[in-house]
Amino acid sequence: MLYRLLALLGLVLMLSVGCDTGDDDDNNPPGPQDDDDSAADDDDDDTTADDDDDTVDDDDSATDDDDDDDDTGDDDDTTSDNARWLVAVFMNGDNDLEGWVTQDLNELEQVGSGDDVHVVVQADRIEGYSTTDGDWTGTRRYYITQDADLHAVSSTVLDDMGELDMGDPEVLSDFLLWAHTEYPADNMLLIMWNHGDGWSLRADAAPGEQGFISWDDTSGNFMSIAQGDLRAGLEDIVAARGPLDIVAFDACNMAAWEVAHSLRDQADYMVGSEATVGGSGMQYMEGLNLMRDVAAAATPAEVADNLAYNACDIGEEWTFSATDLGQMDGLASAIDALAAVVLADPSLEQPWLECRANARAADQSWHDYYLDIKDFATLLSQESDAGLAAAAQDVLDALDTSMVGAYGSGNWGWVGGLTIMTDTSPMYVNAYTSGSGATWCSATQWDDLLMELAGVN
Repeated sequence: MLYRLLALLGLVLMLSVGCDTGDDDDNNPPGPQDDDDSAADDDDDDTTADDDDDTVDDDDSATDDDDDDDDTGDDDDTTSDNARWLVAVFMNGDNDLEGWVTQDLNELEQVGSGDDVHVVVQADRIEGYSTTDGDWTGTRRYYITQDADLHAVSSTVLDDMGELDMGDPEVLSDFLLWAHTEYPADNMLLIMWNHGDGWSLRADAAPGEQGFISWDDTSGNFMSIAQGDLRAGLEDIVAARGPLDIVAFDACNMAAWEVAHSLRDQADYMVGSEATVGGSGMQYMEGLNLMRDVAAAATPAEVADNLAYNACDIGEEWTFSATDLGQMDGLASAIDALAAVVLADPSLEQPWLECRANARAADQSWHDYYLDIKDFATLLSQESDAGLAAAAQDVLDALDTSMVGAYGSGNWGWVGGLTIMTDTSPMYVNAYTSGSGATWCSATQWDDLLMELAGVN
């Protein structure tokens, strides 16, 4: 088989692999579990994510090169037959985003796989929005190879699977297990590519208003965070290899504390935006360049920071952040303590509500639904009540510890990296407290505080 022959010749052929080359080897994916170790260090690629002194804003949270990165991939090539990185993109274009599918496939191809990095994509399209690349519909799996042509997708189609429901957690699980089995790596990055709407189930709202990730128009299905759909989609891959290194959302409104808390035992880092994400989204070239730079041997924290930083710096997205999910229990404890202070003294409800009204949200159309934690807690920390102010300061300290990098472009330089639900409308509060994935409810009294303020029993 051609792939097996390529594997036997790998030590010779891989000498010619590089981020900026278009040679024949880059256009042939390695076979399942083939050792894709490259002898060609792309030392000329100096793209790194740790140059935080030129970040978009001066937020202290961007300086965490975190000493907790014991899961570095620096020595992985000498201790494992696995590749260093597996990048798995779950690209749900079965909706009005169809026109962006081939554009982002071409963007991924600008760097592609190589240098001990595998890039695979499961892409779904639908009729009616784009006729590019032969106007195919259904679901395909690609092994992404380097190609400088921005107008044609040349990567190998590994499987043409027909129509799949990309809003089904089992479809996500199957893709991740397949990718892990065929292309095992020491570090794994999952990119969820689609529309996003944060944490909520909101079953009583109109379909277009429900909180979700990965909306599929053909089926009308999606994955809810609160209902536990995304957690269900990750359970099998976590059981097979342990927590993912990074879960990144190229989608709107997913940098929420609630989303991060729900993923804290399924991934080490999370990348997402507090607000709307435009067509530019994450900058795949920069992230892949960093992963393929053998000399840099980037850690998961550095890759996560790179994706967040460049989404704002190059992509000019409003906000993006990289969150250390290992710190979510500490942040939850601080949020719980803040809620407890207000619950214990009803006179503090009014200052809480006033601070909420004056605090900023990165996405103003959802002010109370996606309120920036840093801005809200900063106002609370300036209140005259010593207990309230101290509890709010503890939230700020815990948030700062949780942030690998928090970025904003233009008028959003003030963002802290994560949002929190503060809406007290009964409909929203009921949704907030329901669902097997609403881990924040069992871990904190924040939902109790919102229920108290909403008059919900």
